[in-house]
Amino acid sequence: MAIYKDNKLLASVSFIGDTTFILEDDTSRNINYTLADHTDNTYKLEVNSITLTIPDTVYHGFCSGVNFITGSTSPTFNIINKHSQDVILFANGLQLDSYVPPKNCSIELMAYNNGIQTKIYLSEVMNE
Repeated sequence: MAIYKDNKLLASVSFIGDTTFILEDDTSRNINYTLADHTDNTYKLEVNSITLTIPDTVYHGFCSGVNFITGSTSPTFNIINKHSQDVILFANGLQLDSYVPPKNCSIELMAYNNGIQTKIYLSEVMNE
């Protein structure tokens, strides 16, 4: 099924028996987003700031993606955890205490709750 808004395609695809909604944003430079289950958001402009909220409704199997690019200045990055379980950050396979997105980079962020904690995996690809 395809969903259109303002002549832009907002698509849905199969994902582990459910639906993942794919959303694209080509206007925002300041991300302030509450993660939503089975949703993958892509921000197409270089971002200045990122604030992501982990909702109190997270459950085992919750997954959410956020993709963004950085420019010549590293954006601020904040996580607000409203859930009772811990949040653990990983970038390129290493556990982190905090995270500063690198300059000139494409970043894929995936949040997944395993019933014990919410893990946030960050994959970085340097832009040329």
